[in-house]
Amino acid sequence: MANPYDNPEFAYSYALNQADRSKNRYEWAVTHPGTLQLIDDSVERVLDYGCGGGVFTALMTASARESLNPGFESVGTDASAMMMRYAMPLGDHFPGTEFRQWDAVKDTSDLQDKSFDRVFAKLVLNYISNQDLADSVMPRLRECLKDDGLLVAVLPNPLREVGYSKSAYSSIDSIDVNVGSFSTDDSTKSFRHTFEDVIKAADSAGFEIGTVLGLPEVRFEPYKKQIMKIAHPMPMVFENLNAAKRWVYVFGATEAASDTFDATVSRFKYWRETQYPEIADRAHMMVTDDTSDVDIPVLLPHSALYDYARRGSNHVVVANGEYAEHLSPKQKIRIFRDLARKGIRDKGPVSDFLIDF
Repeated sequence: MANPYDNPEFAYSYALNQADRSKNRYEWAVTHPGTLQLIDDSVERVLDYGCGGGVFTALMTASARESLNPGFESVGTDASAMMMRYAMPLGDHFPGTEFRQWDAVKDTSDLQDKSFDRVFAKLVLNYISNQDLADSVMPRLRECLKDDGLLVAVLPNPLREVGYSKSAYSSIDSIDVNVGSFSTDDSTKSFRHTFEDVIKAADSAGFEIGTVLGLPEVRFEPYKKQIMKIAHPMPMVFENLNAAKRWVYVFGATEAASDTFDATVSRFKYWRETQYPEIADRAHMMVTDDTSDVDIPVLLPHSALYDYARRGSNHVVVANGEYAEHLSPKQKIRIFRDLARKGIRDKGPVSDFLIDF
């Protein structure tokens, strides 16, 4: 199958859509800000592997230079020469930003010099086979990192891509997907990487520590003259990551990365639970007779959407239905306020759940 990113017409359309906040809303409202939680003022250099048209790389650099570190630098790379055609001019307008063509499946690079504090690989490793991931890409990306550096890889939830069919998930290695989710007819092969596949590849490449995090399934719904963002009310603990839209892998190059790793993961979790408090609440949880913990029941087709309970209290709020999206924004806000009045969640203005584009 031909790589659509090498098609001039598709590359032009993709570069435009990648920068469009309405067509690419999930990435702009969730993936990008989530990824930015994984850098801080100690980070000086970032490699953005698979940068596409480079818009995230450039804006990340501008933001980091303004608010974190005036000496921040980034290098965006992509395997596609057509993508580089649109990314490289951005380097002339965003100081500290450089772009290069690089396919780590096929080639080594002088970027493998252990000079980077972070390597980002957002929605690109799923286009690489498990064999190539283990044999070439993971080892080469690790060689880009300082000893205390981190690799951050964002991949689509492969179970979600096959309609949550366990039989399909276990029986296929790849699927054809529309790239970019921009309603194009262009498709390419997306490989099904399980947790075990990615962790095994990282382990064989020499990464010493790692974890898997989740970005929630988020819907954007009209509310008055704004857009309301709300996540599916499922706690993002490891056991429930099948409910996530994106899986985020964080790997430390060596044991020297331990402190950086812990601080970075904590910052990401704090951001996620602050931005999407519904996933931090006891949604879908049931208070048990045992006071030591809380059970998470298996979700049924018509399970309670919001089943909140404070231990030792009679305050319980339940909204019945099939899926969270079947509640209107007005109903959700009413539930949020009711929860706050009962002391089950912190009080907060409606604006906490609204975004402007």
